[in-house]
Amino acid sequence: MIGRIIVTLGLISAIFLLFFVSVTTPVSAGPLGILLVFLCLYVIIFSFVTMVLWTSNRLLLRFAAPFTAKRPVRPLGIQRAYYYGSVLALAPVMILAIHSVGSVTIYELGLIVIFVSLGCFYIAKRSV
Repeated sequence: MIGRIIVTLGLISAIFLLFFVSVTTPVSAGPLGILLVFLCLYVIIFSFVTMVLWTSNRLLLRFAAPFTAKRPVRPLGIQRAYYYGSVLALAPVMILAIHSVGSVTIYELGLIVIFVSLGCFYIAKRSV
């Protein structure tokens, strides 16, 4: 059920983003329009990353079962994939936002990597 909602929200965001970009310009959209573009991009990337994580884990469970008999691979539920996807989807949006304000250097990329790593570490420790 949650998976269908995530996919549906991603498709609605993609359709809305395509419509919004084809109808307006950045000057006519204003600050709220640009914020809406970033929000739609986040939802699209979030739904894609969540579904990729969940389906790849399901495939890994299916194909790795004969090889990992002593220590099986732990299944990644849709809720944990949702948590990881929400953190991982923020990185490309942050890079795009930083690039729109100025230039992206190694320093900014390093800070984003640290932020995403800390978020994933927090999820790994808090969600069981």
